[in-house]
Amino acid sequence: MESFDLDAIKAFVLTAELQSFTCAADALGSTQSAVSLKLRRLETSRVDDC
Repeated sequence: MESFDLDAIKAFVLTAELQSFTCAADALGSTQSAVSLKLRRLETSRVDDC
């Protein structure tokens, strides 16, 4: 079973709360493109069925 990247989940939550990739990136001390990449990885990750 794959585990989720907690940094990616944090980026997702901040992006949703702030409604902005750029603002989320600023809050994380990161770049917009890094946040976008984390969310892309989160979207494409999968969890095997139990």
